[in-house]
Amino acid sequence: MGSTINLASVGGLLIVLYLAVSKWFSPRPLTNIRGPPRPSSIFGNVVELQHQPDAGELEFEWISQYGEACKIAGPFGQDLLMLADPKALHRVFQASGYRYPKTHDANQAIRLMMGRGIFWAGGNDHKRHKKVMNPAFDISRLRSFLAVFQRSAARLAEKWTKEINANSNDAVIDVTTWISRLMLDNIGEAAFEHQFNAVDAGGVGELSEAFNNLFTDSLLFPDKGTILFTCLLRFIPPDILHFVEYLPGRQVHRFRQFLSVSKQAARDGIKKRAKALSCDDQNKDILSILVKRRLDEDELLSQMATIMLAGHESTAMSLSWLLYDLARNPEDQKRVRQEVSRVKAQSANPDCLSDMDFDGMTYTNAVIRETLRLHPIAFMLPRVAATDDVIPLATPITTKTGERISKIPIKKGQNLYLAVYAYNRLTQVWGDDADKWNPGRFLGNPKDKEYTMGMFADLYAASVPGGVRGCLGNVISYLSIARKRADLICRLSFFSWRFAILELQATLVGLIERFEFSPPPGIEIQGAPAGNLIPVIRGRALEGRQLPLVITPLEKSTPI
Repeated sequence: MGSTINLASVGGLLIVLYLAVSKWFSPRPLTNIRGPPRPSSIFGNVVELQHQPDAGELEFEWISQYGEACKIAGPFGQDLLMLADPKALHRVFQASGYRYPKTHDANQAIRLMMGRGIFWAGGNDHKRHKKVMNPAFDISRLRSFLAVFQRSAARLAEKWTKEINANSNDAVIDVTTWISRLMLDNIGEAAFEHQFNAVDAGGVGELSEAFNNLFTDSLLFPDKGTILFTCLLRFIPPDILHFVEYLPGRQVHRFRQFLSVSKQAARDGIKKRAKALSCDDQNKDILSILVKRRLDEDELLSQMATIMLAGHESTAMSLSWLLYDLARNPEDQKRVRQEVSRVKAQSANPDCLSDMDFDGMTYTNAVIRETLRLHPIAFMLPRVAATDDVIPLATPITTKTGERISKIPIKKGQNLYLAVYAYNRLTQVWGDDADKWNPGRFLGNPKDKEYTMGMFADLYAASVPGGVRGCLGNVISYLSIARKRADLICRLSFFSWRFAILELQATLVGLIERFEFSPPPGIEIQGAPAGNLIPVIRGRALEGRQLPLVITPLEKSTPI
């Protein structure tokens, strides 16, 4: 038996090597595009990228040196086209429909995590999934979730107050852990009308434990053996690749465990909903809507697993980074608190704010946008060209021959590396202080910003990774400047950006009016590359995601 397995392994390796060698000697259309040197013929620049301490900084360094379109080395001699140019990103995300899908190895990773849901689907399947999902996220239903978000924020505030009172009026609390539990509770109520009680139970429970450090355990700083394994997946035909889920390995095991647990939670929810629907057809939770749609059982379970992961992880990390930014900028924190107090004083129902109330918090929303710009959860995105194409550039680049070019012809099968983090720091888009915190850049008042927006600022909205494949994880990370353009783009998204933004707004308001946040001395936070941009303590990344802050309760009588 053992010899059979070894023979199969050797045979598979020979096939992969043949495909890799074929790639090596195939035409190289990016020959004259500049980029960093290839440190390894096997790994290319992959090890450097996956082991960089601060996610996105290496890409930004290369973009600054070689131009906003440059060549980086992929595994086994591949050339990857890295893009941060706004016009190029617009071409890929918005103007080309389904012509730039995810790479099939990236799609397999999504299938491992979330099953056969909308993130995994492509082409006509994606259109069908999107049609099924849209009714679950109409604006009236989303507004009904506001009360859920505000109750959850109040419950978390009570838990923090008890913990702080036990520590003499302030405490260092890992906000990522608690906010992750809070978002799980929100998804439970909104998606299932089910109480996971993750906040009250302190994270105890099979689903909470499956979520805990999912990406850190699976993707953070992988060893070379793991990187080699994942690099080989790109050369395996898609029809064979799905068998990878049966292989051992920390990434495969962790994702498989999460998918199993989340599907079981969805299965339990379906049984509960089926009984409720027989008596009352007015249920407003997402699952009740999807149960009525034409999906097979595995698609339905996968869809719910997708909602749980996408609606939980992205928003939890974004809110954690938001509190971190406000802790480091106390004047902006104070200004947000004052604005919240003013809006509540003018609201018809200050105990349960409406979406109009939240939209009226101009500076608060600018702060949210600035956090999403500086800390894009999906700091990079892989894509592949499904057809030959010509990618236009807003800023011409200089080739190895000294020629200045403003477009790059590419062939079908060309792999792209979309450097979102680097784009978010381009000075021609965001101004000279693009690498610094400045919420004023999103306000029209000249007193709130030190420069005029760059000529490509409006392309930021168009470069949102939404388009026909828009999703929460992408939209939440790249909220646009122009509200009307954002609405136009995000109507194409199945998982409305509005859900995530309402959740961010409601939770931030519920916490900022009760607590003051400040950074603990002697601790530095870095954004580590673990599939997403996750906060970890510098020098202690292997302990997993964490973002400790000093949290001090505000007395109700204290003027803000």
